Amino acid sequence: MNKARALTAKRVWSPDVPRGWRLRELNGADGKPRGEWIERVGAEPAAGPQATVLYCHGGYYFCSPRTHRSIVFGLATRANAPVFSLDYRLAPEPRFPAALDDATAAYRQLIADGAPPRSIVIAGDSAGGGLALAALVALRDAGYPLPAGALLFSPWTDLAATGASIVDNDGADPMFSGLAIARAARVYLGDMPATHPYASPVYADLRGLPPLFMMAGSTEVLLDDSRRGGRRLRTRGVEQDAARVAAVRAVHPRGEPRSTAQPPSSGARRVAPPMPLRRRA
Repeated sequence: MNKARALTAKRVWSPDVPRGWRLRELNGADGKPRGEWIERVGAEPAAGPQATVLYCHGGYYFCSPRTHRSIVFGLATRANAPVFSLDYRLAPEPRFPAALDDATAAYRQLIADGAPPRSIVIAGDSAGGGLALAALVALRDAGYPLPAGALLFSPWTDLAATGASIVDNDGADPMFSGLAIARAARVYLGDMPATHPYASPVYADLRGLPPLFMMAGSTEVLLDDSRRGGRRLRTRGVEQDAARVAAVRAVHPRGEPRSTAQPPSSGARRVAPPMPLRRRA
């Protein structure tokens, strides 16, 4: 585990902060969630509440907001919205549900700080995409008002690793081995069943969730995690046009998807359009 984290930290490339934006790091000293804000400098005060993105990085046992700055910076500038990239606790030091507790706490903190729920979009990639979807389920179950929607890149929604693409795309995926998926899940889960709905939201009751946009690469071992999640969302009443899976040639969690499909930032704008935001009837 330490070796994986050390190699990731050594190889990570951190882009420059975009011109006109600033990076603000929070260390949790004030009791608030740890993470990084990427926000515009000198922006005119909005007439109403502005759109805000809560981002959950991939890698339940390695990676960090720093490793995902490329995608977070691009998302912020293209959606023209501030993004809080959550530094959730990594397994195995605290296992499930520590990351989920951190994600739901970060969402509640955004609301406590004045962001209306309907102005927030939860986003994430890989493990972070599954975490974002699980957070929606947990927030709904706890009775909290839900955000405007979610934006999920190659979400890991089935930690039991039962999707056909785990086998079919093994060797074709440029990042992951199919055989490694179930092993990685145990690091996060410990003794918890892999089908727990808060760990593997593909097994959850997905009724009543807000619009989602999902994107996955056609050669990824996690492709079926998106396909199956999309089908379950549609059958549980989420608008079919909102619960979409775009199968593209390759999705790069550290950068931008290479695709002719709708770009991620457009998806963010669609579920949380530029403010002022009007509540739907």
